[in-house]
Amino acid sequence: MQRAGAIHGIFIFIFCISIIFIRNLLFLFISMLFFTAAVQFLTGFSVKKVFHPLKFWQFFIFIAIVYLFFSYGTKIHWIPVLTVEGVTETLLQFLRLWIWLEASLLLTHFRFHMFFFSLLKKLFPSGSTIFSAGLIALEYFPEMLQFSKSPESRAGLNFFRNPVKSLELYIRRHIEKIASDS
Repeated sequence: MQRAGAIHGIFIFIFCISIIFIRNLLFLFISMLFFTAAVQFLTGFSVKKVFHPLKFWQFFIFIAIVYLFFSYGTKIHWIPVLTVEGVTETLLQFLRLWIWLEASLLLTHFRFHMFFFSLLKKLFPSGSTIFSAGLIALEYFPEMLQFSKSPESRAGLNFFRNPVKSLELYIRRHIEKIASDS
């Protein structure tokens, strides 16, 4: 199962890289529907997974601003700020981003990150401790983010009076939290 998952992950990853060069809206739209359906089929139906890409709405807004308002081409008469090329490119980028975000759920399902890091460890054996640290960081990131927001992580620290000492203590608390959890 692990080998089959790695092979599936490689094909998904290669496809996601290749969509950068695809400029056909219909093909990208069908691919988006396919990936959304594949996520539902392989990981269990959930409305949350269907709309998972919308969780990253800031990316969509950034893409819209960049491509809609800073593109040259044929102006749309009823909206003179926009161009046909800008709208087309925005739609292409929206579809690409949606596919990537849905593919991330599939790559996680197939545990592609484990395969990828093991491949990197074999290619760069001297950096295997760095890759292990990277895996641990990915694993503990959500917990550390919550801990960083908690009052417990900042209790008794005064970043204005003594910023260096406060930062050292703040980092030490995070290291101790990771050590205690592992």
